[in-house]
Amino acid sequence: MKSSKKVAHDITFSEGVHLATYVSDWKENVNIELREEDESGVTNTYDIWLPITLGRKLVESLANDIIKYDEKMAEKAAEKAAEAAEVAAELDA
Repeated sequence: MKSSKKVAHDITFSEGVHLATYVSDWKENVNIELREEDESGVTNTYDIWLPITLGRKLVESLANDIIKYDEKMAEKAAEKAAEAAEVAAELDA
């Protein structure tokens, strides 16, 4: 029998989250700090320390995902505009 334990933390931030990053020369780490006050007035701070190599992978992955997202949204907007133009042309005919 194989047994494992999993701990998961799902955290959703609002647009109001404070974001700070720092790259340490001497530790060769990347620090990502996320800080936000919750509904009850408690400030929650999350400090994430990553090795610089993982920080680079994270940035590359995020950039690629955001580029793909933006391209997809642009395609959808173009499709909607084309459909609206088609409907307008049919109404004018």
